[in-house]
This record gives sequence, C-alpha cells and structure tokens, in this order.
Amino acid sequence: MSIFASCKQDDCDDPVPSLSYDSFVVIGDSATLIHNFIDCDGDIGLSSSDTVAPFNFGGDYYYNLKIDLLVWENNEWVVVDLDGEGFNNRIPPIQEETQEETLEGKIKYNMPLLWLRVGGDSIRFRSVLIDRALNESKPTVSKTIILPS
Repeated sequence: MSIFASCKQDDCDDPVPSLSYDSFVVIGDSATLIHNFIDCDGDIGLSSSDTVAPFNFGGDYYYNLKIDLLVWENNEWVVVDLDGEGFNNRIPPIQEETQEETLEGKIKYNMPLLWLRVGGDSIRFRSVLIDRALNESKPTVSKTIILPS
C-alpha cells in the first residue's frame, strides 16, 4: 500500500475524513485499488506503537482503512467473508501529531488478482477511512469491476 498526501491550503472544518473511490487498475496478474481522501484536521494514521485500546490488535479500530470485498450473487451484492483482516489495513501517520493541516491525497492498495477470485467475475469494494479521533468517513463503494479472465 502506498499513500501520497499533501497539505491543502483551503480551510475546511469537518473533523470527519472524506474518502472516495478513484479507480481500479489491473496490470498483469496484480491490481491496484485507488481512493482519494481529505482530512481537515490531518489526524490520519496509526503508528506501530498505537497498540492499546481502541487501537489494539483484534479491536474495532486496529485497522484505520476498512475494505470489504463484495461479489454479485443471486442478483445482489454480498460481502465476502475473508476470515480476519481481509483487505483491511493500517495506514501509518501521514504528518506529525502536532500539525493540524488539512491533508489531501491518494491511497493506493496493491493486491494480486488471485485474491479476488472468490466466485463470479463481478466485484466491488466498500471502504471506510477512520482517523485517530475515531471519526469514520462515509462508506464509499467502487464501480462494478469485471475481472479479466
């Protein structure tokens, strides 16, 4: 996973981060899921020392980027049970905790296409970004992705 961020000069007041689907790119036998994000108070990221509740392993907020994989089954989108973390990830701090600048950027999540072969050829991703204050973005859903055969 890679994160590209920059400070944004515009003022914004909302403490809840914003996440939006950007694209899904397939190259060979791998793929990249790309999201755009904006965080007005710049508190995105968890360090390796963030291990006490609520950021403890197994806790609800251990992962600050939660990604569900959905497949088209029987005329509806169904969340795939991936036994554990699935596509969830821990984004490291993007800026020092003492800074309170608006951050804007892209999150790129790389994965082998093999991980997506869970039945059917139509998938979607549903994602949520969580900041250090436990503010959760509204879920964003990717467009329907037809996997290459």
